Order: sequence, then structure tokens, then C-alpha cells
Amino acid sequence: MGNPYYIGHMTSAIPYFMILLEMIIAALNQNQVKIETAKASSFVEREIVAWLHRLVFNRTDKFYENNIQNPRVALGNVTSDGTFANLTALLVAREKAFPPEKGFTGLRMAGMDRALRHYDYKRGVIIVSTRGHYSIKKAANILGIGEENVLNIPVDEFNRIDLGRLKRRIKSLKQEKGKERLLEWKEMRISSSTKNAGKELERRVRKANHIINALNIKLHKALRKDNTTFVSRTSLESTCYRPQNIIVLRAVLINPLTNRDILEEIVATQNRIGLGLWPEFEPVFQKLLKGPQYKKVYIKKRK
Repeated sequence: MGNPYYIGHMTSAIPYFMILLEMIIAALNQNQVKIETAKASSFVEREIVAWLHRLVFNRTDKFYENNIQNPRVALGNVTSDGTFANLTALLVAREKAFPPEKGFTGLRMAGMDRALRHYDYKRGVIIVSTRGHYSIKKAANILGIGEENVLNIPVDEFNRIDLGRLKRRIKSLKQEKGKERLLEWKEMRISSSTKNAGKELERRVRKANHIINALNIKLHKALRKDNTTFVSRTSLESTCYRPQNIIVLRAVLINPLTNRDILEEIVATQNRIGLGLWPEFEPVFQKLLKGPQYKKVYIKKRK
């Protein structure tokens, strides 16, 4: 992963000074499990958490002076990765949603079933955009909430959660606890596209995306076999034609050793291999473009 042509995943080449820092860390041999085994690094950890806290909340200097090294205050928590970060955040949210009170010892002690019955709820849900990481469903499973109770809200053209849809979903959950309202809302959204031309365009776009998805999957496998570069593959939801998943090649974290010339070489390699694979997909794609109704709709949409 130290190769500048490797730009695929969250881990890539590290800055050179990290090699020296690793020697210092090994020599100190700190263990963050408790203060007694991390008397040096615990204070550094709290400083870093405070820096990040200030970037988000920007409290006063006096606030940070009083709380950075206050053992009774936690400004945040350091985890090993994003999955544990999501799990920790949802654990805290779950505890706050079902706090202890008279006659109830709290969710941590009593469990999810008793918590729901005590507060007279049928279920607890996690609402997240369709861009939410798959670790959120893992966390829902571990926390006893259940993957079916992770509710996805579509995003807008800027990949931000659609606030209008979010408000309607929350309102529907508060007003009706069954499935009727959710099903009715889906039918209303689908029935809004009534013109035959619009439906035909959407159908052909779906087919075109299906072809491109198949090409990108095959391209990704061919790039692994070529073994001169590496990018990762994922799927994104189309914000124009929902619900459709678009297969894309992406770099999660750009390798700091990768410069512009190498990036251009990587793209050129992808183009070369992709063009070599395209004849396999071109006949189907050309057949899709030959429909007269599609041409008419396409021209109309461009105007």
C-alpha cells in the first residue's frame, strides 16, 4: 500500500515522519485502556479530542481550559475506526433515548424489550440517509435495534439528506405505527410520473445504467488482473432516477505519494482496459440508443 499507484482504500502510504513516531510510540509502550497504563498518551489524546471538538463546536477558551484535562468530562472518544465510531455514537444515542427513571433502571440494565414497554413504544428506529455507511446496520444488529429498523432517506442532488422527505418520514412514524402510511407515500411518489415519455426515458436510463454497471464491475476485475494500479469499487444511489444503484470506481483516500502525472497514468490505464472491454457491451448499448421514442424524448429533455 506504499505504492503511489495504490489509491483504493482507507489505508495508503503514510508520511515519512510516521516511521520515527512509531519508534517513539513503541518505546513508550502506552496502553489506552486506563490512565495508569497511559500516563503520557492519555493527556495527548485529550488534547487531540479537544482540538476536534473545537473545530465542530468552537466553545470559548475558558471552556477548554476547564475541561480538556478534567477527568469528569469527556469531550469525545477515540476509536480505532469508523465502524466502532458509529457503534459508540449509536450506543450513546440509545442510552439517552431510554434513560433510567422511577420504576425503570434504564436500557443498559433492563434491555431493549423492557425499555420499549416502559416508554410505550413499539420499536426504536435509526433514520439515516441512503449515503449512510453499512456499519450502521451492523451497529443496529449488535445493539438489539434490528437492521429492519434502520430507515433510509433519499438524498438531494448535492448528496445531502432530503430534509423534506425526512420530515415526512418522521411525521408518518409519529402518526401511524403500521405500514399503511409508508406504503401510501411510496405509491404517491411513483404515481407522480405519469407521462409515457418520462417512463420510457427512465426505463432506458435504467437499462443504460445496468450496462455501465456491468462494464465497471468487469473493468475493476481487469484492473486487479493488470496489477499496475488499484482503485476500489462501490455503488451510489442515483439522485435523478431512484431507486437505482450506480457502480463506480473511486479512491477513498488519495495516496500522499500520488502526483498528477501518476493520476493521469492511472486514468489512461483505466481507459485503455475499459475500451478493450467495451466491444462486449457496445451492441446492446447501441440497440438501446436506436429506439425512435428514446431519441424524441432525449431531444425534448435537452431543450
